[in-house]
Amino acid sequence: MLNKTGKKATFLSALLAIALLGSLPGLAFGANPPESEIDYLHELIIGLDSNAYYLITDGTANEYDSQASPAGTIAIDPTWFGKTLDIIETDADFAPLDGDGQVLVIPTRPAAPSGLVATDETYIGQGGSITGTTEDMEFTADQSTPAAEWNACSGTSISGLAPGTYYVRYSAETASPESFASQYVSLTLNAGIQADCRVDDVYYLDFADAWAAVADDQTIYLLKDIVYNAELAVTDRQFSIDLAGFDLTINDAALMVSGADAALTITGSGTLTATKVVADDQAVLSIAADIISTADSALIAKAGASVSISGDIVSAKHGIEASGQDTSVTMTGDVTSIAEDAAGIFAFDGAEVSLVGNIEAFYGIHVDASPTFDGTTTVTMTGDITWSVQGVYVRHTGSTVTVNGNILDTRLGVNADYGSVIIDGYIESRQYGVEARIEATVLITGSITCVGTEYGIKVGVLSSFDSSVTTGSITVDADHAYGISVYIKGNATVNGDITVRGQRALGITTYGMVTDTDFTSGDAFVQVSGSIKVTGEEAIGIEIAYNSRVIVDGDIEAPVFITFSDAYDLEHAPIEKTPSQYDASSQMEGYLQYSGGSPVSYVWIKIKPVDLEPDLPTPPTTNPTGPGTPATGDASTGLGALTAILLATLGASSLVLRRRQRLI
Repeated sequence: MLNKTGKKATFLSALLAIALLGSLPGLAFGANPPESEIDYLHELIIGLDSNAYYLITDGTANEYDSQASPAGTIAIDPTWFGKTLDIIETDADFAPLDGDGQVLVIPTRPAAPSGLVATDETYIGQGGSITGTTEDMEFTADQSTPAAEWNACSGTSISGLAPGTYYVRYSAETASPESFASQYVSLTLNAGIQADCRVDDVYYLDFADAWAAVADDQTIYLLKDIVYNAELAVTDRQFSIDLAGFDLTINDAALMVSGADAALTITGSGTLTATKVVADDQAVLSIAADIISTADSALIAKAGASVSISGDIVSAKHGIEASGQDTSVTMTGDVTSIAEDAAGIFAFDGAEVSLVGNIEAFYGIHVDASPTFDGTTTVTMTGDITWSVQGVYVRHTGSTVTVNGNILDTRLGVNADYGSVIIDGYIESRQYGVEARIEATVLITGSITCVGTEYGIKVGVLSSFDSSVTTGSITVDADHAYGISVYIKGNATVNGDITVRGQRALGITTYGMVTDTDFTSGDAFVQVSGSIKVTGEEAIGIEIAYNSRVIVDGDIEAPVFITFSDAYDLEHAPIEKTPSQYDASSQMEGYLQYSGGSPVSYVWIKIKPVDLEPDLPTPPTTNPTGPGTPATGDASTGLGALTAILLATLGASSLVLRRRQRLI
């Protein structure tokens, strides 16, 4: 702590007072003289008592009240260089203690270096230089930098310096003869002109010149946003572009990478904008940046090209368009296609596409094939699909789409003609959950929900022509609502409940055609592990026709239980059956059997045991070898029907019942 007072009379008076007090008997004052030294590197007086107080004079009228640091140091004031100091220890009020002071000579700073030359940078970002330095010098861009923290010079020049003012001096000498750091010389470096980019360390005012000059294994570094008004093509070079946070816009033209000898890597967290980006004919393309297309698909990969993308895509058409055997695209980022009739991913003719990210598009994923293609196209995605007319659309045998996520806010969740679709998630649809129409296999691990007021007809699942659909619970709410519709040789499995609400509401509707089929599956097959609940003015639990089969493990709750038809024709009046109008025998053990129509259709509903009154009458013997006539019972109370169920299914003569069974 320094306090420049300039009051010499006060100092002399204090000395006189101390002398008089010191001569009084019984009083003891005094202190050992300081034994301080100089730390030339840190520009400190060291060796003082920890936290002690000192009065320092510099041979002039100036006095400095100072307190040592806990380490026993006092910083050398800039005015002390080249002066002789008197250092006297005092009390906390800076009254000198009895004892001798110390005389300490502070040398002057050496002279500043000479012969240094400053060279301005030529291009912005290139950096300027200072020449004429030696290893005995040091520099800084901030005069307030502590003495021991200046930057050491490593040779005869300092390069790569940003525009500004720099200070250069000789370093302190800590070996004998010791000396302080010298006076400094200041040098100013001015900014250069703005270049478009550089290729490694060579700067270019025009991006076109850099594009023409870049060679294999070199990198073009952008130094500002670039707008280029012609196509950029790579055919026989392998190099990189570092956007460095800037944007590269190819105005009204494309970026083309083509050929087995072509490879382009783009990095740098900027944005690439073009009419389209094309990788063709075994080319390799890697982009770690966002892509915006202005007129076509954002990325077109074909003919064995290999593409990887880390960034988002916003496209005027398809987000990713991939085709051809050995063509592969991997991407981490979100895909947004803003045009109608465009897909987030459009893959065909053997391409493989993998996406970790979300899709927002008219069509989420579209997989197709040309008429002569006989191979497999594969699309795998981890993320959600939203804002789509069709979440997933597959139209090729052997092709596979896997979505580890959900399909949301779609008109049709999955539309499959041939191929295989797996949705490891749920579907929220405005109209249709799944349509599997021809030889398609669809698995939905979660639920299907079709609700909203936008469309009057909604269907949870439609399956036909050798297609198979497996899903979780289904909920449908509409004026005309259908939980499951299965037609000629279609198959559907529901691992959960079916809930349907609407004026015209059907839990399950089926219609077969071919009679020469497996008895159990028939020509249209549905299996439900849970219950069916249908509400509405014209609500039917199951509407079944023409050689169909339905198996239900849970309850059926509907105004009309089951209807059987000979054909799917309004001119043929359907036959309604109540829960008690089951067949006398069942061809599925543990299930009630309902049958009707021509060719005959079957519904099997699982029976569960519950407690019954003891000592019921012994049921008659039955022989369940095929469909029989409906059993009778009192359906109004329910008990007669439930008892009749037992009589029809157990078939044990002289059996005393102590448990009853109910239809659920």
